[in-house]
Amino acid sequence: MSVYSGRSKIELCQRLLKDWQDLADYFEIPHYERSQFEKGRECQAIWKWLEKKNKLQDLPEALKYIKRKDLLPVLEEGKVSPSDILFYLPDRKPQKDNLKEVIKDYRAQYSDKKQRPLLCLIHGNENEYGNFIKCLLTEFFPKDNTLSEHFRNGLFEIELLFEEEFHTVDKLHQEILDSLEKKVKANEKEAIANKLARERRPIIVHACLLTKDLETWQDQKNIIDGFIEFWANWPKNIYAQHQLFLVFLSFSYESGKNNFSVVNWFRRNKQATNLTLLNKFERLNEKFPTIMDFFKGKKVHAKVLPKLDSVKRKQACNWIKTHENQIKKFWDNTYALEQKVKALYENRNAIPMEELAPKLEQLLTNPDK
Repeated sequence: MSVYSGRSKIELCQRLLKDWQDLADYFEIPHYERSQFEKGRECQAIWKWLEKKNKLQDLPEALKYIKRKDLLPVLEEGKVSPSDILFYLPDRKPQKDNLKEVIKDYRAQYSDKKQRPLLCLIHGNENEYGNFIKCLLTEFFPKDNTLSEHFRNGLFEIELLFEEEFHTVDKLHQEILDSLEKKVKANEKEAIANKLARERRPIIVHACLLTKDLETWQDQKNIIDGFIEFWANWPKNIYAQHQLFLVFLSFSYESGKNNFSVVNWFRRNKQATNLTLLNKFERLNEKFPTIMDFFKGKKVHAKVLPKLDSVKRKQACNWIKTHENQIKKFWDNTYALEQKVKALYENRNAIPMEELAPKLEQLLTNPDK
C-alpha cells in the first residue's frame, strides 16, 4: 500500500497537464467514468480512482511507461510511511509537562534574557523512545500554546554525533567539542559559544548515548557527570544569549535477556550497568528536584525528566483519535483500527514500544488483514 503527501499530489497534478489522458489509458479507466471528470482536475480524479481501486502503488510504473519519469522524484519525496506517525504514539505527557515547567522556571531566572544552557536528561529503555526528540522538535515545541512563541522563527538543531570511542571524561569532552565545531563552523569553545549566542532562533543540542558506550569506560567519573561537567563549564563572558538554549542528553538502556547461560553473561552485566545508571538518574532527581537546586550543586541548570515507560492501551487509543486524519490515509475505518489495537493488548495494560510499533505498522500497511 502506497501513501503520498498532499503536497506531492498537488505538484504532480500541476505538472502532469495533458498527459492525464495517457495515464487514464494506462489504467484502462472506462470512458464513461472519464466523462465525469471535472475539467481541469482530471489528474485529481484519476488519483481518487486509483485510491478507490487500491492501485496507487502502480503509479510510479505508469509514469515511467507514459514517459514522465521527471515526476518520479515528486512521488518519492512525498511518500508517507506509517513510521512517520508512529513516533507520535507514546503520549509522553509526564515528560512534556515537566519540560514545560522547567523551561518556564528557566526563563524566570533570566529577566535580562542573558540565558545559559539548560540541560535536560532523558532516560528509558531503548525500545521506549519512539523518536522522542523528533516529536519534541516537530510537534511539541512549534505547536504548544505556551512554547510556540519561542519557535516562530524555527530552531537551530545540533545533533552531537560521536565519531570515535571515548573512555574518559576528557575524551568525551573533546568529542562533544569536535561535533560542535563541525556543526557550528567555529573553532574553540568560546568562539562556538559567541556564535550560538548571536542566533535569532532557539538552539537545540541533542545527543544519544547507549549502554554499549560504557563497555570500555575507564574513568572514575560517571559518564553522566562528565556530560554535565562540559555544559557547567560553558563560557560565561560571551555575547548575550537571547534565545532558548536547550541541551538534551538521551540515555538509552539496551535490553538483554536475563538467563543463566555463559553466553548471556555479558547481557546480565549490561543489565547491571543499566541499573547503575537508572539509580544515578534517580539520585540526581532526588538531590536536585529543581533547576536551581541543580545549579547550586552542579553549576548548570538541569533537570532529569521522568523515565520513558511502555505505551499504555489508553495512550494507543488516544493516538488514533489525535492523528485520525493521518491514520485515515492508511486505514479509513479508525473505529475498527481501535478495536484491533485493543485486541493487541488483551489483558495487558502496557506494551513496550519496540513490540507495539511493528504490530501497528503491520496493521496500517495491511488494513484488509
